[in-house]
Amino acid sequence: MTKKILNLCILLILILIARQEFVPLITFAEPADKDSVGICKTGIVTWDKRKFSKVMVSTVAGKIMTEGSTDGIGEEARFSFPRGITVDNHGMLYVVDSNNCTIRKISPNGSVTTFAGNPGQRGSTDGTGAAARFHDPSGIARDRHGNLYVVDTMNSTIRKINPFGVVTTFAGAAGQIGSADGIGAAARFHRPNDITIDGDGNLYVTDSSNHTIRKISPTGTVTTIAGTSGKPGSANGIGWSARFNKPQCIAVDRDRNLYVTDSSNHTIRKIAPKGIVTTVAGKAGHMGAVNGTGEEARFKEPQGIAVDNFGILYVADNICIRKITPNKIVTTFAGKMGSLGYADGEGKKARFAIPYGITVDGNGDLYLTEMLNRIRKITFEPIKIL
Repeated sequence: MTKKILNLCILLILILIARQEFVPLITFAEPADKDSVGICKTGIVTWDKRKFSKVMVSTVAGKIMTEGSTDGIGEEARFSFPRGITVDNHGMLYVVDSNNCTIRKISPNGSVTTFAGNPGQRGSTDGTGAAARFHDPSGIARDRHGNLYVVDTMNSTIRKINPFGVVTTFAGAAGQIGSADGIGAAARFHRPNDITIDGDGNLYVTDSSNHTIRKISPTGTVTTIAGTSGKPGSANGIGWSARFNKPQCIAVDRDRNLYVTDSSNHTIRKIAPKGIVTTVAGKAGHMGAVNGTGEEARFKEPQGIAVDNFGILYVADNICIRKITPNKIVTTFAGKMGSLGYADGEGKKARFAIPYGITVDGNGDLYLTEMLNRIRKITFEPIKIL
């Protein structure tokens, strides 16, 4: 009888996987020995806590198509075209509220406050909290010391915010467009868009209108690591010989590989630590909404990108969230391609209102911004098998 029950359980699991109702990863136990990235280990066996989990989408804060700047809890809060997003080790979210020209902070209980900038007040002034000014900021990243780095797009600068809310200009000069490498204020950017940070504190920026990827050392030295200013294209290659076309967002994995949404090429690019640029998925110049492997897949001006501890990429594209495995298999992870909506719920039944920025926390949960003024969360609800 026990064997028959076990066989029935296995059959049920296979049916659920075939229907793609759940993430096809299975765990039967959770050993006590846990490491820092949410994996459980016993002997030579590695257990992923997300295995065989249901993907669920919920709303953290904001209300769809309701614009504003009000602080508050959950749906009471208002945003105006939120873009970049990052999360700290305690579950605190930081959101770039682009049209409000502010940086918002969201606590784990959904309480939204304004951390820096003053709603609707554009400028480039350094200062503390509400005294600082931004001009249509976009990307954001956080270092291990709690400092935030913000891409101040229309000022063509990179700003730094320390844990006490003191805002300074870290690289570039406000209103000075260009492509020059240099230290701090001597460097120039042209409407940069997004930023990420590696374990050594190096920043990487998509300098979108220059069609390049820039690196900023912890001391503020800016260099161009891939692409050539003023020369858009799609060529793979090493460093300056590679070409990009309006690169939008960027993420870095723990091996220092960079992943870029090359928006106007409709592709996902990879930059290895030695500067070798390759195309992970999609085909340059071929826009669409097709799942597949590598070049077979199609994207339509992909935006936000994040990478988890397992090397899985998540991309905001076609009004849904796409997933790319390390072997380049592209699938729809949450939402439905081309289907605008607002519904929370299970994976592909959920709907999004133009997702943009994505970040992933230490548990593998995703947080994302929607251009129509909401912050969403995607979690993995475990299914316990006794």
